[in-house]
Amino acid sequence: MTNRKAALLIPEREDSSGDSLSYLKHVSRIKHEIFNGYFGAWAGILSRWFNDLAYFDCFAGDGRYVDEHGQPLPGSPQRAVGIAASLVSKGKKLSLTLGFIERDGSKAARLRESLGAIATPSGVQWNVLAGDAHDLVAEILKTLRNRTGTVPTLFFVDPYGHPLPVPVLKKLLAISKSEVLVNLMWYRINMDLGNVDRFEHFNYMFGHEKWIDQQFMHLTGRAREESFLKYFEQEVGAPYHVHFAMPYSPEDKVAAPDKRRKFYLVHFSSNPRAATVMKEVMRRAEKNLAQLYGSLNQSSFDFAKPDNLRISELTRTLCARFPAGRQITFRDLLDRTANLPYVQPDYRQALKQLESEGRVNIDRRESKRTGLTDGDIIRFQ
Repeated sequence: MTNRKAALLIPEREDSSGDSLSYLKHVSRIKHEIFNGYFGAWAGILSRWFNDLAYFDCFAGDGRYVDEHGQPLPGSPQRAVGIAASLVSKGKKLSLTLGFIERDGSKAARLRESLGAIATPSGVQWNVLAGDAHDLVAEILKTLRNRTGTVPTLFFVDPYGHPLPVPVLKKLLAISKSEVLVNLMWYRINMDLGNVDRFEHFNYMFGHEKWIDQQFMHLTGRAREESFLKYFEQEVGAPYHVHFAMPYSPEDKVAAPDKRRKFYLVHFSSNPRAATVMKEVMRRAEKNLAQLYGSLNQSSFDFAKPDNLRISELTRTLCARFPAGRQITFRDLLDRTANLPYVQPDYRQALKQLESEGRVNIDRRESKRTGLTDGDIIRFQ
């Protein structure tokens, strides 16, 4: 039976057991596409060098949703199991272990049932863990530290809504070849920063009380948002971190939803190549946001700037970072600037522009004629 909430025109649907399925907003679908794109790329790339991979979703939910027509949509747990099954089924000697944490026991049970309906090869093992993420991750950490050999591990976490504090994120990132994708709920954080009754929650999140003396506590609007995000990234302390601002969804019925950030996806790693791959996935997601809100030139997402402005900024940044006489391969240049919000096509366009202006010389040792690839040598003039 379908029950429609007339005010929002959002459908709900019951499954065969009578449990209702939640409506998945359009922006949340794009978040899932980012996850889908990165998880697939992460597993595909690392499986070239490692036979064992692991993934943990620390706020899994039941993973069952519907669209505006009441049609079922998979959640990130179902997507992860499906991607893992597809990859292992291609004949690679690969083992993928997936763990899904959900503190609501009934949701955990529904997730377990849903995942059980997905056909998986023997190389894919998954488990649904019902309980508090903080307690369960402590046990997971013990297990991961006792592993023999390196097992690249990806974690999907929410440090505020489903508390997994910064000190724990640091422990996760201390594991060899680990990465953390953070769902940072800015709209909730911003509301609570002005509520003294919520300060203990921030003490727990950061693991100390020093946050209250930071600059963002004296700022408002976009300045506060950017200052908080920068502080959060500094506190986690990973060498490489890239973020993507997710706006309010049209269904949220707020003023100018495309101009306001609802939450951020922040990716932390110790490998610049991981950041480069994630930026490519985020840039693709930007195009889907544009379909919701129109021209990217009129929106305010971090990656969404007009081509001429983005390339102009990048050329200035590169000339500032690499003085005249500096020689570097294209691959090393990408790695050394992995935290910048630019993707490879941006770099190619910027460097070719600098080449035409005589500000760089490119020795194309690997690419042909006007191309630009990893081993090509760039000399700043």
